Amino acid sequence: MAPRPRRRRARHLLRVAVACVAACVATACGDDEAGPDGGGFSTDIQVGSDDVAFTFGQDTTTPATGDAGQIGEPPMGDSVDTADPDGVATDASTATDSNSTSDAQGGDANVGPETVQADIGDQPTTTCAGSCGVFLEGNPCHCHHGCVQEGNCCAGFQLDCACQKANDCDDGSACTQDSCFNNLCKQIPSLGCCKTAADCTGGDECSVATCEQGACALLPKDCSDGVACTLDVCDSGTGECGHKLDATTCLIEGACIKAGTGQPGTDSCVLCQPDVDALGWTAKADHCFIDGLCYAKDANDPAAKSCTVCDPAKSASAWSLQIGTCYVDGGCYLDGSTDPANPECGVCAPSKSQTAWSGKANTCAVGGVCYGAGEADPLAQDCRACQPDVDATAFTVTDGWCWVDGLCKKAGEDQSGSGGCAICDPKTSTGAWTVETGAACDDGISCTLGDKCGADATCKGKLDPLCCQITADCKNLQEKAEPCEKAVCNGQSGQCELQTIEGCCVQGACCNVPLQTLQPMGTKCADINFGNAYQCDGNNVLKAKKYPGCTGAHYSKCLTDTPALGAWELAKACQAPQVCVIDGDGIGACK
Repeated sequence: MAPRPRRRRARHLLRVAVACVAACVATACGDDEAGPDGGGFSTDIQVGSDDVAFTFGQDTTTPATGDAGQIGEPPMGDSVDTADPDGVATDASTATDSNSTSDAQGGDANVGPETVQADIGDQPTTTCAGSCGVFLEGNPCHCHHGCVQEGNCCAGFQLDCACQKANDCDDGSACTQDSCFNNLCKQIPSLGCCKTAADCTGGDECSVATCEQGACALLPKDCSDGVACTLDVCDSGTGECGHKLDATTCLIEGACIKAGTGQPGTDSCVLCQPDVDALGWTAKADHCFIDGLCYAKDANDPAAKSCTVCDPAKSASAWSLQIGTCYVDGGCYLDGSTDPANPECGVCAPSKSQTAWSGKANTCAVGGVCYGAGEADPLAQDCRACQPDVDATAFTVTDGWCWVDGLCKKAGEDQSGSGGCAICDPKTSTGAWTVETGAACDDGISCTLGDKCGADATCKGKLDPLCCQITADCKNLQEKAEPCEKAVCNGQSGQCELQTIEGCCVQGACCNVPLQTLQPMGTKCADINFGNAYQCDGNNVLKAKKYPGCTGAHYSKCLTDTPALGAWELAKACQAPQVCVIDGDGIGACK
């Protein structure tokens, strides 16, 4: 048989090569990494002994023919010379034949319906759609490196990315390699640059790694408090912001005040003095600012005369009582003066009180009434009495008692509703409840464990996971249940318990595993045929095979005592005068 023309074989090989290149282009456009040189890739396809080179992206060679923007396109009608394995030169037309095939013996072999057919000069028009803006969103020249030459990454690519020289393509980003090729800008992403902050590493508690214009950067944590006189810092160990006030400034009501500045309306008697109080106004040294007026040290109160004076060591904003005086009910009295309203009992005793009348020797002056030593409080006779050596101006709580909430309480008595967390303890306080923080208590709830007193004087415990009131409270135990077990609440004990679910199973020949239920009695559970069952249907003798069946009470009980029957089949048709009869052994026959 005469050999087929080699031209046709070369044309077929070239068509397969073009299909492979088209597949490579489609793959490259979906890949986010650049080629070995940082941009593009090159694919060489051998046809016969000659090489036909196809280069995409950043070209390493300039096509010998074809218009700008087209890769390796020969002139119309030209052919590509190839060689067969025998070294006989042939040429292949650029025109394609979808039915052209060839094998080593000269026979035809179908290339297959999925092979992409295209002339070498054709450019795909959809391969790279959607590949623009790889690193800079909205920049049509930031096309994927494998698609730059195609010119169809974004709408208006040819117009927006036109160039005459490389400087026309400078996008100002350090993360792209910019060049002008065939009058089109190529801005190819460089390796190591980022798209989003997720591509960047580094940073600590006080800085955050981010991606800016394709490059990773560390942005410091914003600790600004908006106050001009504070130094804002970030603790690298904890990431917490700190604000240190300038030592020469006060921060008063949100305003920065220089040291020495007087408060408006005080005639500079009140100043910003950071060394005294950096957060408030303070009176200048050896002065008091009282009721809107400035007074020098030791100046007398005009209203109380010699009884009260300006004493900055005690208070720079209020009058201070002088030693040896009492100031009671708006009057100034010297030590030993008697109460005009109760001369028999009340006396000025500064060592006991400078603001109230004290009782005379062995008496207590309480509420304008004089009580003798040991005399009980009319309102709390059990627990309070006059004890002048302790307090001559009030009743004193007696030993072993507390006066709390207007009531007398014995030592150890607890506050109602506290569960024993608030008690009367004369050793610590006679005028308030003592809170037993951390002490064991009883919250009155049967479903709690480890009841303890809190700082708020309440008794609290942790919920017992096995304690319940209704079955819905037993979710924790249900999580530990085995298959065919359910957690229920025992109403008598108040405890969660696991119970076996009746009729539930998870294995065995007589178990419906998906439904976890027992198969009904008589359900086939084995394929062993141990006999036949018979029945009459008119004059027809019917029989069915008998197989071991389930008992309906256990997942593994498969017995012949509860047989399962197969399909009924005709065993014999009785002819008159014979009729179908089932004998004593259960066997059917014609008699």
